[in-house]
Amino acid sequence: TVFGLTSPVATFSPMGYAAVTLAPGREIIVEPELEERAVYVAEGDLDADGNRVAAGTLALLRPGASVRLR
Repeated sequence: TVFGLTSPVATFSPMGYAAVTLAPGREIIVEPELEERAVYVAEGDLDADGNRVAAGTLALLRPGASVRLR
């Protein structure tokens, strides 16, 4: 389950995957639906709760907390 959506495909462990494209000035909140979460930045830069994440970087998100991505 990611962003409140659940796949009909069965898995053997809880997992989620989402591809998100943010326009400049837009943001999204990643809720703590899963214990382990990460974000990979393919292009541009990302602000994750005040922490800059550069393109080509995989950033782990704080467990148990909502994280604002801009």
